[in-house]
Amino acid sequence: MSPQASTSSGNYLIVAELRSGSLTKFERAVEAFGTAVRLNQTVWLLRSDATMGSIKNHLMTCTGRNDMLFIVDVGAGRRAWSNVGFAIEAQVRSIWSASP
Repeated sequence: MSPQASTSSGNYLIVAELRSGSLTKFERAVEAFGTAVRLNQTVWLLRSDATMGSIKNHLMTCTGRNDMLFIVDVGAGRRAWSNVGFAIEAQVRSIWSASP
C-alpha cells in the first residue's frame, strides 16, 4: 500500500458494517494509515496524512460486496462511501447540502 499523501493531516470518521469481509484485515488496514481508535463495533476515528480517496480505495479492498463503508473528513466536511444504498445516499446528499 502506498497511500497518497495530502498537504496536511486529516481527521476521518470511518463507519464500516462488515458482513462478508475480515474485521481483522480491515482494522489493520485502518491502522496502517495513521493513528486510529475504534469507537465501537462499526466506527473508527483516524488521523492520517493520506487523502480520503486513497483511504476509501484501500479499505474497499478489505470489504466484500455486501459490506457498507462510509467515511467523513471531519475537518473538511467531505464524505465518501460504498454500498450504502440509493435511499441512504440520497438522504445524505440532501442533509449535507442543506443550509444550516
